[in-house]
Amino acid sequence: MDTHEEDLIRIEAWRALGMAGSSALLGEILHAAAQLVRDSEEDEDVQNYVLQTLALLPVTEAEIQLAQEVLEGNAYILVRGAAFVMFVAHQQVNGAASALESL
Repeated sequence: MDTHEEDLIRIEAWRALGMAGSSALLGEILHAAAQLVRDSEEDEDVQNYVLQTLALLPVTEAEIQLAQEVLEGNAYILVRGAAFVMFVAHQQVNGAASALESL
């Protein structure tokens, strides 16, 4: 989360968090992910990998809504692509299938 760290270190940290699965820290990870993705000052590569990590983790409707916000916004194309991957990975979560259909 520390924006003073190098982006590559932050990206690798998020990639590692993708292995967290159903960790007791999952709620904190999901909350931190939403903060980073919604931060317009955040590096786009970091946002991309945060969303890719969310595609690997068990998510809720809140994260599906986050991905939909990204797709409806004017985010960098790779960030939008990662949001789409999240939809595809979590089609069983409420809201994901209808969001995919609306695209």
